[in-house]
Amino acid sequence: THRSEITKKINDINYSPNREELNRQQLENVKYMCISTSNYSSVYIVAIKDMNAIFVCCRGTYSPKSATSWAKVRSSVPFETCDDQADGYMLGIFKIIAEIFYTILEAISFLSTEFLKRYDYKLFATGHSLGGAASLIFSFLFLKYKPTHKIGCVTFGAPRVLNGPSIEKINEFIKEERLMFKRYVTNGDFIANLPPLYKYLPKSLTYYHPDEYDATLNKSVVFCRYINKNTKKLK
Repeated sequence: THRSEITKKINDINYSPNREELNRQQLENVKYMCISTSNYSSVYIVAIKDMNAIFVCCRGTYSPKSATSWAKVRSSVPFETCDDQADGYMLGIFKIIAEIFYTILEAISFLSTEFLKRYDYKLFATGHSLGGAASLIFSFLFLKYKPTHKIGCVTFGAPRVLNGPSIEKINEFIKEERLMFKRYVTNGDFIANLPPLYKYLPKSLTYYHPDEYDATLNKSVVFCRYINKNTKKLK
C-alpha cells in the first residue's frame, strides 16, 4: 500500500499537465554536479535551496569492477596510509574517495557560493552498500581536513571500512556532535558484516562499525525487518 501511494505521487509529477512548471520550480530549487572516474561512477553533489543543504550521494555497487574495490583479498586487512598515524581504511574504497576528495570539495564550494549563495548550509553524505562505505570515509576525511565543520552521514547496508583507531576518532566526532551519524541495516544483509570483525586481533588490524567499537553509541544503528510473503522473516 505504501509503495503504491508513492508510485501515484511519482506519476502525478511525470504525467502532470503542469509538468513544465513543476520542472521549472525544481530547477530553481535544486542543482547538482556529478563526478565520475574510470574506477567509480558516480558521486552526486546535490544542493537544495529551500533546505539550505548539500548532499554528497555516493553510488553503490553497480558493476563487477566496482565490486572489486572492496572484494579483493587485500581488503581483508586495513591499510594504513600514513607512517605517523594508525588510521586504517579498506584500501579499494579509500582510493575511490581519495582521488576525487578535493573535486568533491570544489563542487560543494561552487554550489554553496553560486547557487545557495550562503555559507551556513548543512552538509550531508549518504549512500547504500559501497556508497555508504564511501560516504563514511568521505565524512571522516572531511572532518580531519576541516576541524571546525560539521557533517551528517547516513549509510544503508554499508560494510565495515575503518579500523579501530579510525573508528575511535569517528566516535569522538560523534560525541562532539561534529558528526551526526546513523547507519541502517536490513536484518539478514550479510554485506553489513563484511569484512569480518576479528576481536582477537589488535584493533588496528580489523574493521569496526562505530557502535561495535563503543557500545554507548548503540543508538547510531537501526536494524530493519525484512518480510517477504514467500519466505520466513530473516534473522
